[in-house]
Amino acid sequence: MGVTSASDYTITPHASEQIKKRFGQTLDTMREWAERLLKLSEFVKHEENGRDRYRYQDIAIILDAKKKQVITMFPDPQDAIKLDKKPLNPELQTSVNEMIAKFLENKRQEVAENVHSKVSDIEQAANDFRINSSEDNLIELRSVLRMIDDELAKYDMFVAETKMITGK
Repeated sequence: MGVTSASDYTITPHASEQIKKRFGQTLDTMREWAERLLKLSEFVKHEENGRDRYRYQDIAIILDAKKKQVITMFPDPQDAIKLDKKPLNPELQTSVNEMIAKFLENKRQEVAENVHSKVSDIEQAANDFRINSSEDNLIELRSVLRMIDDELAKYDMFVAETKMITGK
């Protein structure tokens, strides 16, 4: 059963930043996304610090039920290999690290291509706003910049997940 009165919960600034970084949500989509997860989540346990832990699929959700606040959310795969319990064979660890480095290199290249493809959109929106500083042109400029920020946030999510898996 999900969180009761999920729509009454506020998202703390910390949670907002972490959700943006870890899950690629924007300020425009975050509230609805978080509320949906709260409604679909399952209670896991009461933490020692008085907070409650919920889970939706592979996402851990930490709440302060008394203040009705979302404290944070983070990836918490149920079927992840817990590397900290048994060290990997050094040769295997080297191979895994090389694969991860290559994966992140490919992701950086993909992000670079996607950001570069938006350069003309940025120039056009900035020029339109400079010529006519209307609210509509400002909204368009923010929209283009937000697309780039979202693209960078998705990359940050890959990096965060990689660090979580590798412990580095």
